[in-house]
Amino acid sequence: MDDLPVELRNNIFFRLPIKEIGRCMCVSKKWLSYIEEPKFISSHATENFSSSSWMFWVVHQRVDLRNDNDDNLDVYKYFEIPPDVSRSLAICNGVICLLRRDTGGIELWNPTIKRKLSLPSPKVIDLTYFLAFGFDSSNDDYKVVKFSPSGNCEIFSLKRGSWESPEIDGRYKFGGWGRSVQLGINGPLCWLASNSVNPVMLAFDLTEETFQEIHLPECLWGANELDMNLQAYKEHSIAICYSTSSISQVWVMKEFGRVETWDKIWELDLAERPDIKEFVLMGIRNNGQVLWRADIYNKRTVMSSDAELGADKVLGVRAMMWDGVVRYFKESLVLARNENAETCPEYDIVPQWIDYDREVSVRVATAAEH
Repeated sequence: MDDLPVELRNNIFFRLPIKEIGRCMCVSKKWLSYIEEPKFISSHATENFSSSSWMFWVVHQRVDLRNDNDDNLDVYKYFEIPPDVSRSLAICNGVICLLRRDTGGIELWNPTIKRKLSLPSPKVIDLTYFLAFGFDSSNDDYKVVKFSPSGNCEIFSLKRGSWESPEIDGRYKFGGWGRSVQLGINGPLCWLASNSVNPVMLAFDLTEETFQEIHLPECLWGANELDMNLQAYKEHSIAICYSTSSISQVWVMKEFGRVETWDKIWELDLAERPDIKEFVLMGIRNNGQVLWRADIYNKRTVMSSDAELGADKVLGVRAMMWDGVVRYFKESLVLARNENAETCPEYDIVPQWIDYDREVSVRVATAAEH
């Protein structure tokens, strides 16, 4: 192995899951040194061919990592979220950006390797703010974007180790659910905002640290921002999930930045479905199918809809076991060699050996009784 060209050696290591990488680190000091190099860790996070992307499913203060490749969405692993942590979690390359509700502290946490990094306090302390988190591939840097409903914005660079304030138009107001989406490895971070007239999408270039305003489909002008969520669509496109109590729509921007390419790919109108009492649009799966939850003939069900074929499929997962929007998580070694990060055994990720849906059902029922 040591005599192999670097490219071929990388090709072998990048095909190994995290568990096997851990075993390789125990083979020799040379292998350990090679795997712990920052360049290898960064490349492994973005080029790992074997690492599955697990559906990130928040249930109360717990997270399920579910297998998106089967109709049962079986739980692969799960972990607890500390009780004082906001459930509006930002995710990138296996690292979760956490907001502590009691102290306002911000942490980066890799549950796979049980490492966390506490960030210094921002320059401006807001009572309420949201976090976005993404990877700047041009500079091999991870960046946290903090924005408040009032329009204040700050950026933390892991390489710089400090917060900076970018130039941003003061008319933008951030609200809604504050959730962001990064398009692919090199794409911008996107989230919804208001330009004082209509809701818009802001795209933040992680390298240049500049903002671009992108208009939504015209039929969504004037819509309530709380009724919308951004989702990645087949990795390199952006989708808007718009949902009210009577209608849901999914709009996809086929060519990023070109407003004329917005296309409505899916719609559910309760007026046309007397069998459905209520529903919740959950989001977009990796395969592009629309995931939604509904009460159909008084039975709570999770559905997956193929927008291209117009076909619906009932999934074998309990509909009550969900909270939030559809997101994905990929195991990585990020933060393994960060000198300021620390081991956090209290944040434990657990293999799935039990009927977890049943366990959570019991927990929810018990909590309701008290």
